[in-house]
Amino acid sequence: MKQLLRETWQIWYWAYFHPSRLQAWMREMPDEVETRTRLIAVFRKPPFATRFALLALLLLAPMISMVAWQGQSLDWLLVLTALVCLYGLTLFPLAISLTTPWLFLLVYSLHPDAMRQALVVTGEILPPWPQLVLGIGVYTLGLVATSQLGTWLWEQERVWLGRLTLVVGLTCSVVLGAWLATSNWEFTILWALFISILSIWAVRDEPRRGGLQAYGVAFLVAFLVAGSVAFLVAGSVAGHGAVVVAGSVAVIVAVVVVLGVASSMAGVVAVGVARSVAVGVAVGVAVGVAGVVAVGVGALSSLALPWLALAGWLLGTALAVWPWRWAGVVLSILIFALGFDAHGLNAAWVAVGALLGHSRLLPFYLGQALLIGLAGQAQANQRSRWPRLNIDPVALLRRLPPYSSELLWLPLPRHDRLLSAAFASEQSVGMQAIDLMRTSPYPGFRRTVERALPQIVAAYLAKLPDLNQLQSISELRHAPLSMLIPVFYQASEDGQRQPVLAQPNDELSTVFPRLLDLADNLQIVRDNPNLALVEQGLGTIRRDLESFQGQLPGLGLRREQLDRWQAMFTQWNMLLVEEAREQRKFTQGEIANPFFTGNPLQLNQHALFRGRRELSNDLLRAIYDKSRPTVLLYGPRRFGKTSFLRNLPKLLPTEVLPIFFSMQEQASLGSVGDFCYGLVRVIIRDAKIQGLRLPATERNDFLRNPYAALQDWLDAALPRLDSRRLLICLDEVEKLGATIAAGKLELSIFDQLRELIQHSDMAFLFCGGVQHFSELGPNWSSYFISVRPLEIGYLSAAEAHSLLTEPRRGEPFELSYAEGVVEQIIALTRCQPYLVQLVGETLVNEANRRKVRHVSPTMLEATLPLALRNGPPYFDNLWREQVGNTAAEVAAGQAILRALADGQPLPTRDTSAAQAALRRMQRYRIIELVGTSYQIEVPLVARWVRECSELAT
Repeated sequence: MKQLLRETWQIWYWAYFHPSRLQAWMREMPDEVETRTRLIAVFRKPPFATRFALLALLLLAPMISMVAWQGQSLDWLLVLTALVCLYGLTLFPLAISLTTPWLFLLVYSLHPDAMRQALVVTGEILPPWPQLVLGIGVYTLGLVATSQLGTWLWEQERVWLGRLTLVVGLTCSVVLGAWLATSNWEFTILWALFISILSIWAVRDEPRRGGLQAYGVAFLVAFLVAGSVAFLVAGSVAGHGAVVVAGSVAVIVAVVVVLGVASSMAGVVAVGVARSVAVGVAVGVAVGVAGVVAVGVGALSSLALPWLALAGWLLGTALAVWPWRWAGVVLSILIFALGFDAHGLNAAWVAVGALLGHSRLLPFYLGQALLIGLAGQAQANQRSRWPRLNIDPVALLRRLPPYSSELLWLPLPRHDRLLSAAFASEQSVGMQAIDLMRTSPYPGFRRTVERALPQIVAAYLAKLPDLNQLQSISELRHAPLSMLIPVFYQASEDGQRQPVLAQPNDELSTVFPRLLDLADNLQIVRDNPNLALVEQGLGTIRRDLESFQGQLPGLGLRREQLDRWQAMFTQWNMLLVEEAREQRKFTQGEIANPFFTGNPLQLNQHALFRGRRELSNDLLRAIYDKSRPTVLLYGPRRFGKTSFLRNLPKLLPTEVLPIFFSMQEQASLGSVGDFCYGLVRVIIRDAKIQGLRLPATERNDFLRNPYAALQDWLDAALPRLDSRRLLICLDEVEKLGATIAAGKLELSIFDQLRELIQHSDMAFLFCGGVQHFSELGPNWSSYFISVRPLEIGYLSAAEAHSLLTEPRRGEPFELSYAEGVVEQIIALTRCQPYLVQLVGETLVNEANRRKVRHVSPTMLEATLPLALRNGPPYFDNLWREQVGNTAAEVAAGQAILRALADGQPLPTRDTSAAQAALRRMQRYRIIELVGTSYQIEVPLVARWVRECSELAT
């Protein structure tokens, strides 16, 4: 008996809080049927039937007691009516069925006369039951015979005769059945007309034995007959205002009953006549249940406002198990309409009650929220005076959804934090809870998981114990990340991990892909057999990590989101420092060379980039200028123009999005389409680096109609930038003009660029050599009239000093300098960026060779010849190309430089070649005029001319 009562209680609890567990329990029973056929399952599954009957008895017990104590003999029909409704509505979610006894009890206890009147009126409206049963029975037999005969004729290829038999037979069956049931010719003729039209439509295709013809016709009969009964009963019981609500609800119930009962009966009646008998029975059941529902719904309208609101809350609570998002809204509208006739606009409180019930806000949601709040306070104060409040997060999670209830329409406050704490405490429990929430159809769970995942991932990554675990997060089957966030671990066709672009306002897609890239780079670096290169690679990864950490505030993350990733950055940085320290033990103390004299400095080498703050401020003023001038950055080679462009994201505010587009990319200069596609491609690339996802595109779109494709893409992409503004940086821009002059590109590119400059919010920065637009040719000066030149020059002495003494910004540098050595290097290089890097790189290499950590003046003097020999590309270009534009000018310029380097008088300057060479070398910052005499600007260049120019010649 105890087991029986426990399982009976489980049915009620599961119906209201765990409908999926109830369905699973039903499926595990013998003689399994589909979930939707629960009405028949009550009678076909003894274990369930027994417990459901006991539950029905318990729910009806209060009403039975009231009827037995103070009721009339007619009131026992009300108990029977409630029982019919209880069983009939099991075709809906079981919670709706189990709520009906409480609704009947509510109405009966407050207005028993209204319920009695409903029974009397219903009895007066409906035909006598023998007559009604006779009509439905005759209709069913006619439907069976007609369906079988028509299908047999069709199978005998007597198509037209079969169609005629079906149409005539179905119509006659309905006419005879309707007349016998109602004795009303108007009703009979009206439904016969509808049935004849429907049957003609139903036989347009080949019928199947026991097929959809009979089913469709019976469906319409049930809809019309049951609907008529429902509206008649509702109109008599509920009054004019509630008739539509009561009748509509009853018709919906009737339709569901037809579908459920017909499907159920088809499984227990012999094949061949099963579907026809089933739909006939369904019509009768639908009529009865619809009338009962109409009585109940109509009687609700007689309740006072507070009790009607309570009824709305009960209905909403029961309907919450239906995972349809708009069910609560529909219910609130229906319940408002039901009470409007009696209560006017005050019926809005009834709608509020229905919404509160559907959202489970009272009392379930508030109770669970209070429990989480108390636990959160206890966790915030681990030394609470009440030790019993220090609840284990795993134990608390098991007392909350999804364990206590599957229904969560609104996310619980701090539920995500509890889930994160439970995952950190016991990973398997946290993973199980996440899986349950993910598979739930209710939005509250999905929102909880969305909020919890960044917390869980950030906490997990912050606890990685070593670099082996860190680099393993990039593996496709990494546990638990591949299960927590599988979208980042999808494999492409070649078996590699697919990249995931950042989504707007999506924290994980903004942060995690960059972390995966760092893990990939870490694996590549650690696989290198050269230990010195491993050490340098670790330093680069560490700088990339710091760079990304610095970019996060500009990627749209809120303060709370930024804070939760700080522990991860700290832990990763510590692991990288420890690994570098271990590598240092194996490299015998060799200094990892931080200086870089190869290609321009990239954004991930920003630690080596110095100064240019004043230059970036001038650029920012031009960007903010309402006249939108075109900015031209000019200066000699190796002064850091391209490095400046590459590092603009670190120099400009986040509202400006720099895009680097090099005109040295030959793939972008093959045609106008290639140019437009190349521009779009670099915008997408650089936007992705800074956490923005812009629409993808294909090269073929631009080859057909390049300018239209470019404009269409910009129209789609620019609105996604919100308040951010594009700065298009065209490097080596003079090559664009040379390509146009060679006939490879059309001059119309200048028109398009001018159009973009004048009629878009984009700003343009052209980076060239030492020439102004007026010197590049007439096209440049005529197309780009409003040009603001910015000249890039030497570093300041303080910036050069910082670069030499602290090349890894923020990290100690193992190489020290004797007094005056740094100042001597600054004087020799005049703070020319490339030459400062060149001398620093040579000094580190020499220190490693000598196994020393200190640079003396003697060592510097011995190292300078090595620096001069290590920089031939720079010096050779200066010697052969920058001194003159023609052979005569080059010869004159070289003679002038030799004279200046040796301190000799200049050779004759009267020739045009000499004059041109002097002007060119001044423009290229090789020589300068001091007073009335010339001198070489950079002493190190003068020394190269003295010591190495003969070898170059």
